[in-house]
Amino acid sequence: MCRIIDDSINKYIIENLPSQLRLSRGINLVTISRQFYPSMCFNLIPEDVLTGIFLSMKTAILYCIEESINRDYYDIPVMPFFNIGRKVGGSQPRIHSQVYIDLNMDGHGSRLEGYLEAFKEMGDGCHLCQTSHGDTDRIILKTEFWTFYNTGSPVRNYHIRFHPNEHIRRFSQLKINQIVDLAHSLKIVFQALDDIKIDKNRNILFNCCPYGYDANFHFFADIIPHEIIGGAEMADDMRVARMLPHIAAKDIRESLEKYLQ
Repeated sequence: MCRIIDDSINKYIIENLPSQLRLSRGINLVTISRQFYPSMCFNLIPEDVLTGIFLSMKTAILYCIEESINRDYYDIPVMPFFNIGRKVGGSQPRIHSQVYIDLNMDGHGSRLEGYLEAFKEMGDGCHLCQTSHGDTDRIILKTEFWTFYNTGSPVRNYHIRFHPNEHIRRFSQLKINQIVDLAHSLKIVFQALDDIKIDKNRNILFNCCPYGYDANFHFFADIIPHEIIGGAEMADDMRVARMLPHIAAKDIRESLEKYLQ
């Protein structure tokens, strides 16, 4: 499913916009499973259904990028994500994914800028390929294809980051074996979070190198649980999380053990 603006509405908006503004342009893709699975019951979603959602996202991204390039769009940020639960923007009660494809050709935002700069500074020594994530004490789960760990600079308590072990730049480069393993790993990680009573309202944000950028980038993603932890202190320069990352990782690892046997 793709959200579109009718031509007549598009024309009306453009004609009535103040001169200093312009209409943002992009593609918002939504993938919904054929069967109903409540988004807040992530453990009930069959792995093959979750795999199918990821494959649908990949196919849709590749098609839209191809068509966009054919229409002379370039430098295209692509942001796949899940909003799971109303508290984190999930307006649908059923599991669904979204992808925003930015066609404004005017940049990529401050969050992605920070990531691009970080990878630029790393050069050929990609930290995600080389780091031990705090001498392994922040690693939650390591499989043949993925590494899950608690980030050393969390934006929420129990903020989890994960990345493919292969150095690839985009979600759309994932192979079928990586996608199948991701579906399985996400299910058990979410179940482990449920078991230690972490809020079931969660965002999954996939961070990708924009199309058209010749940048060294290691594709990674964040699982960010909803949490009410304050007001002004949520600003970037005074962000607060009370749980030390290695302790949060230990809690999740212990919760995961029964699903790894």
